[in-house]
Amino acid sequence: MMERITPPGRPPEAPPDEPTHWLVRPGTIRGIWTVFALILAGLVAGDLLVHHHEHFRLDGFFGFYAWYGFGTCVLMVLGAKFLGIFLKRPDTYYPGSEDLQEGQAPQESRDPQESGDISTREAEGDGPGGEGGGREEE
Repeated sequence: MMERITPPGRPPEAPPDEPTHWLVRPGTIRGIWTVFALILAGLVAGDLLVHHHEHFRLDGFFGFYAWYGFGTCVLMVLGAKFLGIFLKRPDTYYPGSEDLQEGQAPQESRDPQESGDISTREAEGDGPGGEGGGREEE
């Protein structure tokens, strides 16, 4: 059976005979956004009830800390995008990734010696530390 691909930004749709999870239903998502927006608006409105002892002129303005937090978050995201320009690597950066097609996961090596899980001595039966690894010699 062919899997349906969900467009980005939309929750996956369940088959008609299967109930959907309550966190995926559009009504629940809308309700959660509404509750969080009301909580955030209440916190900003609570700024009116607090007497501020400002250290700078700017931090005495209404909602300063909300705007400061939002602006800082935006700057961190933009900074990460900027760093990504210098730090990202092409899809073929790692050995063996030239053969992969778009969206295909790399295959794990099943040979423990090849993957570096055990040393050459362990692979030859000497075990860790070269003590024979508990194997009896004939």
